[in-house]
Amino acid sequence: MALNKENKEKNLIVLDGQNVAIRHGETKFSSMGVKLAIEFWAEKGHQVNVLLPDYYFNKEEVAMKKQLAVIKSIFFDVYFFR
Repeated sequence: MALNKENKEKNLIVLDGQNVAIRHGETKFSSMGVKLAIEFWAEKGHQVNVLLPDYYFNKEEVAMKKQLAVIKSIFFDVYFFR
């Protein structure tokens, strides 16, 4: 089946979300980098899928990291600003 320009299907784009995020954030995970990559391809009419390791979705690990950030913030405020 020959496809003409009006009927041409766009390729599915599959992004390695972790690598895109780390490259954009220059060593830190940057969700903005993933968002920009998705928008870039979607604006060109492609369907976009992003693959991320399952530990990015581990609620317990995320909650623990948030708690540690709060503890570090409190420690920093108490010992360095008071």
